[in-house]
Amino acid sequence: MEYEIIERKKYLDEIIEFVDKPVIKVLTGIRRGGKSSIMQMVKQHLLDRSDIQESVLYINFELLEYINITNQQELAAYLKTVITPKTRYILLDEIQFVDGWEIVVNGLHASKKYDIYITGSNSNLLSSELSTRIAGRFVEFHIGTLTFSEHLYFQKRLGDPDDVETEFGEYLRIGGFPVVQVAGMNAEQGDKIVADIYNSIILRDLVKRKRIRNTDQLDRVVKFALGNIGNTFSAKSIADYLKSQNRKIDIETLYSYLDALEEAFIIARVNRYDIKGKEVLKTFEKFYVADHSILQAILGNSPEFTSGILENIVYNELLYRGYTVNIGKLGDKEIDFVATKGKDLKYIQVAYKLDSMATVDREFGAFGRLASGEKLVITLEKNFRSPNDNIKHYNLIDWLVG
Repeated sequence: MEYEIIERKKYLDEIIEFVDKPVIKVLTGIRRGGKSSIMQMVKQHLLDRSDIQESVLYINFELLEYINITNQQELAAYLKTVITPKTRYILLDEIQFVDGWEIVVNGLHASKKYDIYITGSNSNLLSSELSTRIAGRFVEFHIGTLTFSEHLYFQKRLGDPDDVETEFGEYLRIGGFPVVQVAGMNAEQGDKIVADIYNSIILRDLVKRKRIRNTDQLDRVVKFALGNIGNTFSAKSIADYLKSQNRKIDIETLYSYLDALEEAFIIARVNRYDIKGKEVLKTFEKFYVADHSILQAILGNSPEFTSGILENIVYNELLYRGYTVNIGKLGDKEIDFVATKGKDLKYIQVAYKLDSMATVDREFGAFGRLASGEKLVITLEKNFRSPNDNIKHYNLIDWLVG
């Protein structure tokens, strides 16, 4: 069954800027996060641009018809049969399924005949494989799941608009995987789809590729990380937790699991930044999940996760807006996010509610005497007046659509 492809203009515009530029365009992101749909949009743009159907060659390696192309020799042999003198643009979707693909892509690029676009659901695409073959010859576009503003756009296009607050409640519950949104699934159906996406990533991208034998151990590490979204913790704290459950794990294995989860874009590690010392710290990082629906699909829809989910939504929104994000350490205080983009510097606290003076003092007092940068406190409160003229308060929904 095919679903409507709804344009994600921000990503499409960014990619189009590099059409016919002599760099390989690489789209990365979690499985089912929308990369293939964006690749289809790019394909249509290229067809409209050239008016020659044969100029665009598109291959999706997840499709059954390409299942026998598993290595560089088979890929090179197949391309020789389908590339014609009219071929100008080559689009290779989910290329990580082909061993040695980077050698073929490097050869295509070196010929200077083709404009190349590839997607992949594993960050190794850039870290160990692609970068060694074509370092300096590619540009990456990380594709996230839908932000709240994109969710609203999708709902309007699908003919099901509602008031913004109701839609935020829906987004909070079902998350941002495009397949869930476009298919009009309810929360329970969405949970099942997201759990299936998660399980396919674990089984195909991690257990098989990384040759992980102790899947129960991996599962416990994932659930610990998901259950602590928005909290700082160390590898030792995970090891101590597992030890308390009579599940011993060495630190090296633990780090290999966390690295693998990052490579598959399930989680993202965010470093702490000492604002006074102006250095990145290597202990007590935070981890955020690619889409908050994963947390709910795996651990359940519990109110105890709400604060972490709100923080996760803000983190992913900052990435979508192009910011580099760290956690801020200021003396004995912690600032949820230090976000930078060029000369734009923001310090951000995220809270569910400001329902006591102690909470207000904690959230607004976290900034200390910081002189530079914009200081924000983002919550679900409405019409809250900041007690400090130098610190702005935003309602989360307003901030997301603003």
